[in-house]
Amino acid sequence: MTDPLLHLPGPGKARPLLDGLDHPEGVAWSPAEGAVYAGGEAGQIYRVCLKEPKAEVVADVGGQVLGVTLDGAGRVLACAPGVSALTVVDDRGVHSVVSTAEGRPVVTPNYAAFAPDGMLYFTDAGTWEANDGRVLAMAPDGVVFTFSSELNRALPRSAWLGRSAGVAPVGT
Repeated sequence: MTDPLLHLPGPGKARPLLDGLDHPEGVAWSPAEGAVYAGGEAGQIYRVCLKEPKAEVVADVGGQVLGVTLDGAGRVLACAPGVSALTVVDDRGVHSVVSTAEGRPVVTPNYAAFAPDGMLYFTDAGTWEANDGRVLAMAPDGVVFTFSSELNRALPRSAWLGRSAGVAPVGT
């Protein structure tokens, strides 16, 4: 298997794609557009085209954005702790998708990733030092449930922040 990271420059050789954004977080790639999306501290959803690196604010979700990901239709899903919700940005605007799960409010949504079967997993870091973070899942039919809260019991309180998510092929 070819190493997908071989094309990266060596240490000290990377360069900024674009400067001057408001605390960008959670980069997501859109191969259809040749663009990168990121969230901003004040709620911005940035779109940066790689052909001519310039930032365009395509939406404002109303509060800080951390992780962003794209679905198969090209919609931007944004983990927005500034509004305590998982939001979606589409051609109709910004919509809250998940603000509660199993009767508990989503406190600090942080990052999301789709699995090949369409399941969306996302982290809710919870309340600072409360040890109440969890990994949530949203099935393709829209049902949201707690996938795991066991990480809280397995790690020291200072270690569980629920800061990222990723989906790997089965068996890896």
